[in-house]
Amino acid sequence: FGSRKSRRGLLPLDARCACGIFAEAAMPTALHERPALAEVLQSEDCHLDVSSKAANIAYIADTVAFPCSPSCKRQRLVSSDRPPAPRLKWSALVERPEEFAELLERHHYVILTSIPASVRTACETAAALMTEFFETSRPAAKRALVSRRQSKRCGYRVTSQAEGLSERCHREAFHILGDAGSAQPWPSRSTAVAAARCTHALEAVAHHCLAAALRGARMPSARQLREMDLGPSVLDAFHYLGSPATADFGRVHGDMAGATDFTRSGLFELSASHNGNCSEEEVLMHEHLDPGFLTLEPRASAAGLQVLEGQVGEWRMIEPELGPGDIVVLACEALQRITNGAIQGSLHRVVSVGGQPRHSLAYELRGLDPSAFAIGSERLRRADLGEALDV
Repeated sequence: FGSRKSRRGLLPLDARCACGIFAEAAMPTALHERPALAEVLQSEDCHLDVSSKAANIAYIADTVAFPCSPSCKRQRLVSSDRPPAPRLKWSALVERPEEFAELLERHHYVILTSIPASVRTACETAAALMTEFFETSRPAAKRALVSRRQSKRCGYRVTSQAEGLSERCHREAFHILGDAGSAQPWPSRSTAVAAARCTHALEAVAHHCLAAALRGARMPSARQLREMDLGPSVLDAFHYLGSPATADFGRVHGDMAGATDFTRSGLFELSASHNGNCSEEEVLMHEHLDPGFLTLEPRASAAGLQVLEGQVGEWRMIEPELGPGDIVVLACEALQRITNGAIQGSLHRVVSVGGQPRHSLAYELRGLDPSAFAIGSERLRRADLGEALDV
């Protein structure tokens, strides 16, 4: 697609793994990709031996769902009944990390519940301030919040179709890099402090999750991180402007104030019975894997995030499954690679529900160094970030 996230897209990753470039990992999670993967296996570029090619092609054709670790038995889809969403309390993650690993291996994502209050408060505060920024700032003010350093591409941006966005979708984003320092632009000091606090809180949760997922194995080495070229961890705030009938994207580059005058009431009226199926016309951000180790997303202002359920190969709408303060943890490409496919990345996408606008936050753990933030030359200290670090 053109971004770091989407350049490492689904089929190229599947093809590399199937061709034996990475360790022996069965990758084809998405049903619609399996014919294409079989074609790759039959191509001259694939250097597996003849028997391995045949076995892989037969396996792709014969299975509907398959294991995420050697301990799981291969399963076939025998019923349309959907398994319950994988949930785990924060206390269970801390006390019994193997439970988190098992859920992540089986489903490729986990919903964390009973999160520490400090984490919830940090996320809610950051989300509220970023929503205010998107909805009240004038276009010129937004466009001014872009880093001037070419090596640190952060701040405000409008997402393009080259990054996987649907033609029907209009999305703006605020990109926060964990190592940008003074190069990171901010709408205000309060937004900077709130975003830094949110990032550190989610970062602490993510490190707990990564340690649990690795089941006691060592964290990736500095050499592995350099080879994967993931860059720093990031926090993104996204604003989906709603359906074409709701938002005129031409005004995003002109008078955005008129395009973002949405009411706040009723943005989170969700139906738990929503089956997650939607037509191609309703897809806003196409399915993809994130390049890092884990992505953490608090509940958004409106439904729209879907993940491909690892056991049944069906899309599941996530927001109806989330309570206030819950966080969904998605496995990403780097975790898939360092576990040799024992944990597969979570295919996910964003769809439109009723054409309403949607605000969301997403923290992606890419690097393992602590994120550090500054407002100009002033470095934010622990005292500025408060208890959000204490999880």
